[in-house]
Amino acid sequence: MNAPTLSAPLYINLLSQFHHPRKIRRLYLAFAILAPVSYFALLLFEFSWISFVMGSIFTVNAYVIYSSSSEKDPLGVLGKSYLRINEQGIKYKVRRQRALEVLWQEVQSMQLHLFSVDFELKNGQRKSINLEQLSDESLQLVKERLRQVHAQL
Repeated sequence: MNAPTLSAPLYINLLSQFHHPRKIRRLYLAFAILAPVSYFALLLFEFSWISFVMGSIFTVNAYVIYSSSSEKDPLGVLGKSYLRINEQGIKYKVRRQRALEVLWQEVQSMQLHLFSVDFELKNGQRKSINLEQLSDESLQLVKERLRQVHAQL
């Protein structure tokens, strides 16, 4: 079987597919930075462990908000999450799990469900990819690409 021809390769970063409006992110970022700074300033006048713990929680929150607003993954140490479809195959990776890769030349049949896709390979093996983590727009785009591939199988 020849490799299917796709209009363009598709890459979806599962961690950054949901975007918030810029004004809300900036306002929340300002709050997330001002809250721990003011809390630590008040902590200098009267020290207590509860205040220190709360200040640390505010600081971690500020880091998460800052990294999210700059469109970086705040939990990057936990691994990447993505879905990639190209002319060679499909590759799906979620955080620390091992990437699931299916090459089109190995596929015998494919079944597309509402939130998943099942592949039956030529060696009798079955692989399934869960698509529930995709946004609605990304899910429609992935299904369209998979229908293109299915038509060429």
